[in-house]
Amino acid sequence: MSIKTNPGGLPLTQEAYAFLQASYRSAIADLARVSGDKVIISGVIDNGTSVTDGWILHNGELLPFAGGPKQNSYLVVEGNGTEVFDEVKVRTVYNNRYARFGAGGTPFSELVRLDQAANLKQDLINLNNNLSSFSTSLQSQLSVIGQATPPTKDTTVAISGSFWIGDQGGSDGYYTVNLGQYIFSPYLVAGSLRSAGPNWNNDNDVIWSVRDLGTSSFALLLREVSSDVQALYFDYAIIRK
Repeated sequence: MSIKTNPGGLPLTQEAYAFLQASYRSAIADLARVSGDKVIISGVIDNGTSVTDGWILHNGELLPFAGGPKQNSYLVVEGNGTEVFDEVKVRTVYNNRYARFGAGGTPFSELVRLDQAANLKQDLINLNNNLSSFSTSLQSQLSVIGQATPPTKDTTVAISGSFWIGDQGGSDGYYTVNLGQYIFSPYLVAGSLRSAGPNWNNDNDVIWSVRDLGTSSFALLLREVSSDVQALYFDYAIIRK
C-alpha cells in the first residue's frame, strides 16, 4: 500500500531528477569523506594493464569512474547527454561529471580503497596513542633520573704491562718504566713483583714502591734486603682515578 503525503501528482521535472541525484550523491560522499579525499568506493579493480569501472570519491565529490587501459593519472570530465522532446527537438538534458584515465591529471596511485583508508586511519590513531604513552613513560623516567644521585665514576684500566728487572744488584734501585703512550688523567699503579728465577727464596728479598707518575712513564723504586741474586719482573696496571 502506498502512502500519498501530497496527493495530486508530482511533476517529474528536470529539477526534480537533479534534486534526487544530488541528494544520494551528497549523502554517500559525506560518509566516504571521513576516509580521505581520494577514495575508491567500489569497483575500479586494477588488473595490471587495465582497470574496471567503478565509483570514486574525488575531493569530496562522488563520481563514476570509467575504466579502461591503465594510465598513471586520471581526469575529471563532463559529459552531456541529449533526449528527443515531444516537439521532436533534441535537447541537452544530462550533464554528468565522471572520472577517466588521462594524461596530466591526478596520479592514479593516490586513490585508496575505502577499507584500506579506514584501516590506515585506525593505524594512525593507534600510533598516536602509542606515542602518547611512550612520551608519558619517558617523562616519568627522566624525572626519576633527575632526582637520583649521580653514579660514582668507574675506574678503568688504561694500560697494563711487565717490566724486566732481573737482579736488583744492590741495596736500592731506581728504574723508569715507560708506558708506551700518554696518560693525561691522574692514575694509580697497581703491581706486583713476579719471581722468574730458580730460587724463590732469593726473589722474595725485594720490596717496591713508585713515584713521579708522569704522562708517559713512572719511577719504580726497589730495595734489596739481602745480597742474593734475583730474577724479577714487575707486572703493573695503570688505573685512572
